Amino acid sequence: MKKRYKKRIGLVLPNVPGYSETFFRTKIKVLYESGYRVYLFASNSNNDKVEGAKVIKPYKVEKNKVVIQSVRMLGVLLRLFVFHPFRVKRFLNKEKTEGYIFSESVKRLYINAHILQAGADWLHFGFATMAEGRESVAFGIGAKAAVSFRGYDINVYPLKNPGCYDKLWKNITKVHSISDDLYSKALKLGLDKNIPYKKITPAIDVDFFRCNDRKYKNKGTVNIVTVARLSWIKGLDTGIEAVKRLAKKGVNVKYSIIGDGPEYERLLFQIHQSGLNDKVILAGKMSREEILEYLKSCDIYIQPSFEEGFCNSLLEAQSAGCMCIASDIGGIRENILNEKTGWLVPVRSAGVLADKIMDVFGMPLTEKQVVYKNARSRIEKEFSVELQKEKFKKFYD
Repeated sequence: MKKRYKKRIGLVLPNVPGYSETFFRTKIKVLYESGYRVYLFASNSNNDKVEGAKVIKPYKVEKNKVVIQSVRMLGVLLRLFVFHPFRVKRFLNKEKTEGYIFSESVKRLYINAHILQAGADWLHFGFATMAEGRESVAFGIGAKAAVSFRGYDINVYPLKNPGCYDKLWKNITKVHSISDDLYSKALKLGLDKNIPYKKITPAIDVDFFRCNDRKYKNKGTVNIVTVARLSWIKGLDTGIEAVKRLAKKGVNVKYSIIGDGPEYERLLFQIHQSGLNDKVILAGKMSREEILEYLKSCDIYIQPSFEEGFCNSLLEAQSAGCMCIASDIGGIRENILNEKTGWLVPVRSAGVLADKIMDVFGMPLTEKQVVYKNARSRIEKEFSVELQKEKFKKFYD
């Protein structure tokens, strides 16, 4: 017997989420188990299967093969006109209303053909950037439209592309954000405050990121860890500069940076130029099991980011008993309760960060244990995967 679904949810992402992208995979699994049909509209990826979702990829665009591309495009558009004429008509009428010229609308019709053919009751853009130029698609298929704010899409992209979401704001039914900070910034970018909004933060496996036998110290080598993509926005150069200042004062310090990314070469050169080759290690990308071992053995976890939507790694570090110091910016203010579950320091302030590292390292062991208990209790109550699942279930009601 064919399974009956509550609703069809279309999730638009740049790629099929990898196994480490637990936020999306958890969401998809929960929706499926709750009786929803989930379509995942995502570009090419090495992984084409996601539990609980049907992956639907866009049609190819081959710029260097004009004849082949023209024939393919014609075939796709003809099938759309034949089998889904009303969706095409609604889409093109909406495009005209939004001020797009016909030739641009035809191109977008092809680019979004896989979504228009499948249809959905809800079309949810996993990042605001995924909705740019697709403002007419949900209307075309008669679906409600939702959008998520995750960080770069609100903190950085609009700086480079002023007004990029002006059309999007007029065509959204509901908003999801991983932090109130991102939502507040979206309001300043023009989002209507009357559009329904739901905050669903990232969540972690609190049982996995647990360290019952941690032994805190306040003497010896200061072992520092950061888990982050090697990107300029993570402020890792500030962390390295803080370590340099500590080393100059004669502090025995070791700083391990876990992750990979485009800034590897620049950071490697900074480490070399600062004479820190024996103190700062670019440890590369690791499994969560390997990361946990680093978290268990470190004294201080730092997140010196210039901006953050929320930061999963900080939750994991707090849960594992690390003493966490992070930049006083963005979603981190919702992640850490200053001087209760961790410490916030001014952004780009290597000197303040260095001083705070030594202050926290030298704290009495009883005070460190109190901070850990506060952090652990809060994470179990507010940031567990189970709580996140319940919020996902209610979002499309």
